[in-house]
Amino acid sequence: MAGDTAGTADPAADWDDLERRLAGVVAAMAAGERVLLLTVDAPYFLGLTAAADGGVCAEAVSNQQLHPRRWLSPRALERLDELGWTPPSLTPDEVDEPGHDPAASQYHRRAWAAPVPPSEVAAVVAATLRDVFGVTAPAGLAYAASADDGRDRALPALGLVAYRADEGPEVEVFAGLTPDELRRHVIDTVGTVTESGAAQVDADGDIPLRNGTAVTFVRVLEDPLRVRLFSPLLTDVPSATAALEAVNDWNRRLPFGFLLVADTQILLVADLVGDPFVPSQLLEALMVITELADVLDEQLQELLGGRLFLVHDEPKPRWEPTPGYL
Repeated sequence: MAGDTAGTADPAADWDDLERRLAGVVAAMAAGERVLLLTVDAPYFLGLTAAADGGVCAEAVSNQQLHPRRWLSPRALERLDELGWTPPSLTPDEVDEPGHDPAASQYHRRAWAAPVPPSEVAAVVAATLRDVFGVTAPAGLAYAASADDGRDRALPALGLVAYRADEGPEVEVFAGLTPDELRRHVIDTVGTVTESGAAQVDADGDIPLRNGTAVTFVRVLEDPLRVRLFSPLLTDVPSATAALEAVNDWNRRLPFGFLLVADTQILLVADLVGDPFVPSQLLEALMVITELADVLDEQLQELLGGRLFLVHDEPKPRWEPTPGYL
């Protein structure tokens, strides 16, 4: 997909251009009009609605609407807070219940009272799309807009393509795989995100990937056939009781995967279905787990003590925990 204007060689200039265009659209919005911005290759969206009192309300997708593999990372949630968004105050089950605050929302929310500053609104929207949703350039966006009566309307001034619900990327799926076939697919898939273009397999048959102070291993398991991602975060944790309390607390908040205490170690673990195997799901899971591991290892060390796995070149754990344990 591409908009009616070609992208430039300078991504910053493209974002500046989108901000200018969006500020013009915001300035011209009448009461009841709505503009929705969507990422074309991911399930993220952000909407603007013009209120009857002249203000503008923005709502952005939250983890409550997203599949766990697509949940916003802790860093993304921190960035939302920095940009002035308030977190969801309703669960999806509470939306239709009577008696709640009309301003409550199941989405992240930000509001501007009249007179609305169009440039500020556009800057916050662009930063959210770029820094929170990971959109690298406006060419990765589509829009949908409606008038106060709900009818669709065109906004060529945005320079983006109009969203079509029946359009979507084809997803590659492999079914009926043997364990060896799955291993080959996993090696090929992981290789697409390495600098060399080829995944390195260690003596255990695992694929190690380093991100910051953490390393994540990718392993194919059988019975049932699955792909396991695991990252040893800490070793030599002094208090098992404190470790279990911290792990149980974090497991209620993690966007994907779970923490596991094994002897004096703490590990981050996630399992994916191996048959059918969907390469894009593995890449999405790797993005989440590697980023979480790089954040959690030092946070847990500060809380519990122990030693970072990667810094001290510890041997890889040899455990096989039951999927979903904890």
